[in-house]
Amino acid sequence: MLCTDAAILLLGWDTLYTASLLPEAQRLSLSSEKLAHGGFRPPAFSGTDRLRNLGSLAKPQVVPLGDPKSNLTLVTKLEPLPQECRLRVVSRLEETDPEGRVRFALQLYDGWRGAECGK
Repeated sequence: MLCTDAAILLLGWDTLYTASLLPEAQRLSLSSEKLAHGGFRPPAFSGTDRLRNLGSLAKPQVVPLGDPKSNLTLVTKLEPLPQECRLRVVSRLEETDPEGRVRFALQLYDGWRGAECGK
């Protein structure tokens, strides 16, 4: 999800959904656009301005997805960066084998966010 001054963009696997923010007197405008291929990242999602991408707000977590037999999880990790007061935020979809080893991982987000730091 990416927020701009004029719209909220939600990137799916093969579709970009847009909710245009219009003046209060008008109705909300919703639209969708098929992407060139599954997993394609439009320029708005691949630039360096990640502060407006809500992925940077994710907390460290491991969330099971699907039914109890599913081996899919959403994994979000926070790692310190060399720059003071910054954390790297990485979210992946992971599939594990019965022994818990990762068989497949799809990176969903890799960005940074500010972190509390004392001086």
